[in-house]
Amino acid sequence: MKFNFKVFLGSLTVILLMFTFTNFQKVSAQIPENAEMDTVLMATVNIYNATNTKINNKTYSISFDLTNREGIQPNIRYGVQLIRAYTNKPIDMYLVNESISLGENDKKNLTIEYTLPGYIPDGDYRLLIVTQNQNGLPLATSPIGFPEKLINITNTSGINIDKCILFVNEEDPRIEYASGEGVAIRAEEETLTASCEITNSSLKSDNLKLQLITHKRDQFGDILANNILEQTVSVKAKSNQRVEFLLPVLKTPQAYDIDTFLINNEGKKVSYSVFLHYVVSGSSATIQNTLLDKTDYKMGDIAELKVFWTASADTFTNSRLAGTEDTYSIKGVIKSSAGEVCGSLEKEVETPEILGENILKIRMNKDCPAAIAEISIINSKGDLLDSTKIDLNNQITNVQINANIPTEAFSFANFNAIYIVIFIATLVLIAYAILRLRKKEVENK
Repeated sequence: MKFNFKVFLGSLTVILLMFTFTNFQKVSAQIPENAEMDTVLMATVNIYNATNTKINNKTYSISFDLTNREGIQPNIRYGVQLIRAYTNKPIDMYLVNESISLGENDKKNLTIEYTLPGYIPDGDYRLLIVTQNQNGLPLATSPIGFPEKLINITNTSGINIDKCILFVNEEDPRIEYASGEGVAIRAEEETLTASCEITNSSLKSDNLKLQLITHKRDQFGDILANNILEQTVSVKAKSNQRVEFLLPVLKTPQAYDIDTFLINNEGKKVSYSVFLHYVVSGSSATIQNTLLDKTDYKMGDIAELKVFWTASADTFTNSRLAGTEDTYSIKGVIKSSAGEVCGSLEKEVETPEILGENILKIRMNKDCPAAIAEISIINSKGDLLDSTKIDLNNQITNVQINANIPTEAFSFANFNAIYIVIFIATLVLIAYAILRLRKKEVENK
């Protein structure tokens, strides 16, 4: 397979940007002497005119312009990240539950209202605006310096979860994996246990539970599962302890991030999140980004659809399992806003060493106004591995990615409410049965 340095350099840029936000699996490659010295442009999204208004001691209103220069950029997700001022360690992130698409030379003004949670540890912090697509490609980030460069936080709850390690239960228990390295497992045969450190610097003891929210690929990805573990974590005042728990592993081959935090008996989040990254081995692929050259086509035009993608998620340096080898094809379909197919193309593509860059040139067999592009990756068995859509006709799509607030259906308070409803309903049924019995006795006399 010929090594393409422009793909490597673009991939390396993406990987370096990724470490700004969270931990990702390690990727490395050797550079041949005859490698090409081109770069690849994956996205042209930027943040401008960021302003920050302090509403009260804990709440900020952040406004900014999100712009795109070239092509059509779909699936932009955005939010605010709180980082340690001097170590740049991410502590909290608030993501807006919507996905935006921008056309060429397009701009949208956005506003985020962010409230500092009560569980943030004491210290100095900075705010960042972060944007990314649904599969983990960083698009733009911008620091917020107004009205205050540093945010000083004191008098917090003092309970936090951190320093997690992972174990594959079916192998030597002495082998440990870092929480962010993306340990690969055979989901049909193997299970994962996490061990995390819980620190309580307050004077209050409490009984807590762990909530685990699974995202596809990383924390910007769609929520695929939401679990509250049954085990109770008894946290003593002024204590430091470790807790072990079994991870709810998904079966479909892909990379996953589990947003892990503690909640109290009211279902409220009381600790910041730690992200546990793992990979399910098997044939998979991920569309990292897609760009469409324009939105309107005439009959006979050639639409250029650029697709950036990666092969099986278990193929990375130092993986505990051999990477899955497969063959792939990419399919692009261009439709009008009315849903009529204007042109399509499917072609086999070479498996990339790191990042694949393929251009589908699709001829239009009819006029295609307000075009919509549908892209999919298929393996040798015909399995659909990943898909996405470019659609400027529906620029804002509701998505569920903000996991800072536990889903109501999973909160302790909701559990208690359910029990109360069941109890009352049972009493009503018993009372009704007694009345019916007494009525029958009276009728028989």
